[in-house]
Amino acid sequence: MSATQQRSPRVPNNAFSSNTTMSLAENPNVSLLIQSVRPSVPPTPRTFQAFFAAIQANDTSRVRLLLAADQTLTAVRAKGEYRYEERVELDAYKFLGAYIGQMAGLQAAILWGKDSIARDIIDAAFEEDLQIPFGNGNTTLHLAVLVGAAEIVKILLERGADVTVRNGKGFTPVDVSDDPDILALLTAAKAN
Repeated sequence: MSATQQRSPRVPNNAFSSNTTMSLAENPNVSLLIQSVRPSVPPTPRTFQAFFAAIQANDTSRVRLLLAADQTLTAVRAKGEYRYEERVELDAYKFLGAYIGQMAGLQAAILWGKDSIARDIIDAAFEEDLQIPFGNGNTTLHLAVLVGAAEIVKILLERGADVTVRNGKGFTPVDVSDDPDILALLTAAKAN
């Protein structure tokens, strides 16, 4: 096995040694397996409205509770009154475009400056949920770079965010930043 290949997690042979429902539910291996399977039923409007309301209210415990109950919330996009902060508004229009459209909860958390909640959503998200576009073909990485969320940028890059993807205006995440720390992260990721 090469150094770049990773071993897939294994479930011990005794993971299913007891046949009672309670012991299966308490088994951390079963819990991990259940969490890794994406449910096929989308969340109800009430659930995703509660999710976005909890993000906006910075209610970390409610966001975690909702994500634990329904991991598909990481992929839900919703319309909202999304606005860029005044300090980045002109750059946002120039690099990302004026149209924001529907956003995923992660994108809303980043836009609203709720970095702790954004980290929780990233932790719960499937890889493809981190690539959900918004507005003019912008990625979550474009947004995190624009608003200067260096820690979120670092986490997204660790999770495989593409630094070379161009949005509808032709800009990559590298083009969007003038922050030296963020540029260093993006340049290092691009080199790999």
